[in-house]
Amino acid sequence: MTLPKHSPITAAMTGRHPYPPWPWVVLYELALLMVLPYALLHLLSKARHDRRYLHHLKERLGGSPATLPRRAIWFHTVSVGELHAAAPLIEDCLALPHSVLVTGQTPAVRERVQDLWQGKVAFSYLPYDRQPWVRRFLDTLQPRLAVFVERELWPNWFCQCAAKGIPLLVINARLSPAALTHYRPIRPLVATALQAAARIAARSKDDALLLQQLGCPRVETLGDLKQASWVMRSATGNQGMLLAGGRPFWVAGSTHEGEEETILAAHRELRHTCPQALLILAPRHVERASRLRVLIRRLGLQAQYLGELRQHNLAAETNVLLLDRLGVLASCYTGALAAFVGGTLAPIGGHTPFEAASSGCPVLIGPHRHHIAAAAEALFERGAARMVTSDTLGSILSELACNPALRAVMGQAAQETACDDDILSRYRELLASCMLESQKNL
Repeated sequence: MTLPKHSPITAAMTGRHPYPPWPWVVLYELALLMVLPYALLHLLSKARHDRRYLHHLKERLGGSPATLPRRAIWFHTVSVGELHAAAPLIEDCLALPHSVLVTGQTPAVRERVQDLWQGKVAFSYLPYDRQPWVRRFLDTLQPRLAVFVERELWPNWFCQCAAKGIPLLVINARLSPAALTHYRPIRPLVATALQAAARIAARSKDDALLLQQLGCPRVETLGDLKQASWVMRSATGNQGMLLAGGRPFWVAGSTHEGEEETILAAHRELRHTCPQALLILAPRHVERASRLRVLIRRLGLQAQYLGELRQHNLAAETNVLLLDRLGVLASCYTGALAAFVGGTLAPIGGHTPFEAASSGCPVLIGPHRHHIAAAAEALFERGAARMVTSDTLGSILSELACNPALRAVMGQAAQETACDDDILSRYRELLASCMLESQKNL
């Protein structure tokens, strides 16, 4: 197969690549230098609750790439959600005669990579987007293919990959209207970065349209990869049922400050209908667990940390179980009365509902769902989810607790909506096509 003369992958291989005008390059580098101290202070702030943020700091500053595999297939997943979305493709790449490298930005991603692949996949934090660090990383490792997941738009990484003949693929790409507004002042810089990507595959038509408004010349819509993740299905288990010990329970996953008081108030309301009900509460940032425990006590409820339990020995008086470690939430949904999607009562925009839906669990979603609009609509249309507000969450929970037939219907619809193998097939074909084209140009 001969590539078109102006194919983006051909451009990457031949060195004909877009690059921002020099004023943008200089201003961007100066801005990065000014922001760097604040980024380091942010890490120190995170380290107050999780010392792992201080580990491997050299990687974030462009050091130690020589310890990583050369000529690898490289995936960048900023957090655990993006890692889970890419996991089926990473697993496919492990069957090839090439090394696989994953980069990320949080200790949770490093830990999850080790849990999933037991050393078969290399990991490093992604260096900050400064040209010297980007060049050192790429010159040392010379990856075969770069795959960025979802929302990572870094001008130097994108343009330097094109300049060095490394095809860069963006998968499950997403962009919110708020992010579009945020990017507008630097649109020429971001547009040039998008033009440097070999292929960009958006998760929805709305995301594709917003990316085009930002200056993306070529974007295709393949669906939400999180809707097909084998990690969600393989992680499904009965951990929640074991922890509850036969008590009815519901799950609030990936919650944020500003919505947990409403969640706890709804749980108190549910307990009038269902006195034995247990809430499994998983804050998005586990370092907030201690502050949440104080809030729970202040509202007259009794909490235990998951880390305190021995052999699922939940105290009889406990009515809120706080998940204070990662990697457990996905196995807690099966058998739940319902699952609330965090970040939808607070103005965050929502986290993926498919983890809960794939477990056959009725899904509850608040009004702030701009990050998951397409996923939420798909679940609403199938009758798999209900929209809740601060005023209705408790009453809807009570309705579901009293109506097992409704829970069964919603749960089956949720599971059918969440498991779309056609989406995964389309992304596999895209990755295989990029791998084939890049090999032909070596």
